[in-house]
Amino acid sequence: MEVRYFSRTRKPELESGTLEYAELKTMLSWAEIISIHVPKHTNALDADAFSLIEPGTVLINTSLGPTFEIGDFLRWIEQGGNFAILDGDGVGRFRNECLKYPNIIVSESVGGWTRQARERLTRKVLDNIKSYLSERGSVLDESI
Repeated sequence: MEVRYFSRTRKPELESGTLEYAELKTMLSWAEIISIHVPKHTNALDADAFSLIEPGTVLINTSLGPTFEIGDFLRWIEQGGNFAILDGDGVGRFRNECLKYPNIIVSESVGGWTRQARERLTRKVLDNIKSYLSERGSVLDESI
C-alpha cells in the first residue's frame, strides 16, 4: 500500500519507504482514500479539487469547522460511487442534509478519549479500510 501526503510545508522528516510527499492535484487524482486534517475553517477542497478525485474514493474529514463548500461536496457525492466520513462539527448546519445520503457517515465529536479507546478505534478504522480495499481488489500491505 502506498501512502502519500500533502502539506503546504513539506515534511521530509516524515518521509520514508512507506510515506512520500505528493502535490495536492497529483494526490487527489491518485488516492483511493483521502483523509483531511486541517485547522478550523480552512477551505481545503474546492470544485476544481473535487473534479480531480476519481469515482469510488473515500473522503475522511476529521477537521473541525467547514473545510469545503457544501455544494461542491454534495455534487461530488451525487456523482455516485463516492463515500465520505465526516466529523459532525465539520458539517455544522449542513448535518441534516448530509444525513440524507446513504454514502455519507456523520460521526459525533467526542472529547476526552482514553489512549486505549483511540487505539481500538484506529484499529477498527484500519480494518474497515482494509476490508473496503480488499473488496475492490486492491493489494494490501498486511504490516499496516
